[in-house]
Parts: sequence; structure tokens; C-alpha cells
Amino acid sequence: MQGKVEHFVWTDGTTAVPTLTSFSGGMGSQVQAWLAEPVRTQPWACIGGNFDETLDIVLPRFAQITDIPADTDVQNRFVTFSSRYVFDPAARVLQIRRQLRAAFGHQMCSSEEFAAMKDGLVRIERDLDAQIVVKAARPHEAAGAN
Repeated sequence: MQGKVEHFVWTDGTTAVPTLTSFSGGMGSQVQAWLAEPVRTQPWACIGGNFDETLDIVLPRFAQITDIPADTDVQNRFVTFSSRYVFDPAARVLQIRRQLRAAFGHQMCSSEEFAAMKDGLVRIERDLDAQIVVKAARPHEAAGAN
């Protein structure tokens, strides 16, 4: 999917830009479903899958990135997750690549299995909710960024 969002970054201040790699469905929805209950006391549906998502954000000339999330790696008995954030200042492109592999071995997980994977799932959710921080450059700085 490709598109352009007008006024996504403020021209006169600081903007927190979400790092969404999927608009609906995808790994964000899957992880939210797994974490729908803070504590599980009964068996629950845990259908695995493989997800690969990439987002390229092309920044306008007036914008400077002030903060990028750290790369994340999570691995436990059930899930393997990685995220990578790479900024190319010449092209003004931030690429975000995320991969998630979930292999539960069955479609119903126990409360003990949930407890074993919960901390990892929370770390993944935190990465999926991450934002980059972008600030408008001063006019003389933006002019020099050709």
C-alpha cells in the first residue's frame, strides 16, 4: 500500500509520528488479541502465524528526526520478534521493518503458557506502539538540507 498524508508533521513545532506498519489486522491486532486479558486463568485461543511488515516514511525537507525507537528483539519459547529502524538522511526515508513468528504448537494455550510469554508480548506491544519524534527545522536549516 502506498499513500500520502497531508499535514502529518507540524510545520511549526514537534510531532510524534506513529510507527504503524499495518493499518488494520497484522501483527498489531494479533498481539492486542493475545494481550486482551491481563491475566488468564483458563485456556485461550492462541493461533500462531508469521508476519513481516515494512513501513517507509519519507519526511518533508523541513522536518528533522529528533528521536527514533531502539531496535527490539524478543525471543521466547513461543514467539520471535524483531524490529529495525533505519534512517537514510540523504533520501529522507525512515524504514521500519518488523518480523513476528508465533509458534504455539497448538490452538489452545494454557494460563501457564500465557504467563510464560506475557512479558515478551508486552515488549512487542510497546514496540508496535512506538513513535518517532520529528521537529520542524528552522528555515535556514531546511534550506541547507537539499
